Amino acid sequence: SQTLRFRAPVKIGDVVTARVEVSAVDPERRRATLACSCVVDTTVVIDGEAMVMVPSRSRRTLDNESAERLARTALEKNAAR
Repeated sequence: SQTLRFRAPVKIGDVVTARVEVSAVDPERRRATLACSCVVDTTVVIDGEAMVMVPSRSRRTLDNESAERLARTALEKNAAR
């Protein structure tokens, strides 16, 4: 699921910087919560949260770096839809 709040307009030619941070990982349910924001200059134009499923691997526990990489990949796939 994903919840986004549109805070300000974006105009043609604006450079938008997107930031995604893994804010929580639930290894048992194989889910990660992502804090998302988009900024133009210093103005936040979009912020919100996304919950993504993390692909299963072996039964080992994911470290933070692996969880971030997997969550980022899932978010990119969702954005491409």
